[in-house]
Amino acid sequence: MTATAALLPVLLLLLAFGHSVHGAECFPACHPQNGFCEDDNVCRCQPGWQGPLCDQCVTFPGCVNGLCVEPWQCICDDGWDGNLCDIDIRACASAPCANNGTCVNLDASHYECSCAPGFSGKDCQKKDGPCVINGSPCQHGGSCVDDEGRASHASCLCPPGFSGNFCEIVANSCTPNPCENQGICTDIGGDFRCRCPAGFVDKTCSRPVSNCASDPPRPHPGPTFCPSCWGGQERSDHQSSLWHQNSE
Repeated sequence: MTATAALLPVLLLLLAFGHSVHGAECFPACHPQNGFCEDDNVCRCQPGWQGPLCDQCVTFPGCVNGLCVEPWQCICDDGWDGNLCDIDIRACASAPCANNGTCVNLDASHYECSCAPGFSGKDCQKKDGPCVINGSPCQHGGSCVDDEGRASHASCLCPPGFSGNFCEIVANSCTPNPCENQGICTDIGGDFRCRCPAGFVDKTCSRPVSNCASDPPRPHPGPTFCPSCWGGQERSDHQSSLWHQNSE
């Protein structure tokens, strides 16, 4: 027997053992580096690998919206960020912040814009004008207007009773006279009071007073209601008779 013939059985044994270690006995075969085949024809994976053939990597524990190429990675899908890919950045993906504003992702697909100096608004779309930069110069509750930031200087929209560039002038509330039916107006500082002639009431003397003498006669004796003549209280038939006599 030659030396080659004597070594042949040993080589065959080594070859068979090698197939067993590297998964050659499994069908289909296990990944040669990531797993090995056991006697029950099942691939046993190395740490960090999974799947029937041990060819799928395991992501980092807690990775939510990511994948891996090598074990324990967490490579985020589009629209997600963070170590565990759990921060939703899809809201900022459309670049909603104008004028070089910085988009900050919030929870539940919401976002917030951090605006550059000179701009404001939800999406930094509003140019800050004199009303924002210098503050409102308007007095007495006047509203500052600057044409949405496009005006070179601020203007004031004054409330009733005030005028002037900055609403600094207290207007006469009796000019023109708001009192109707020749009522006499008295200015009380930003408002007015009317002294109404006989027969008229209300703030501007616009409502005539009803005449109790013209009330239709009651078919049966009993109290009569006359709000304008008796202060809104009931009067008896005797009082009604006296009132009619005095009014004649």
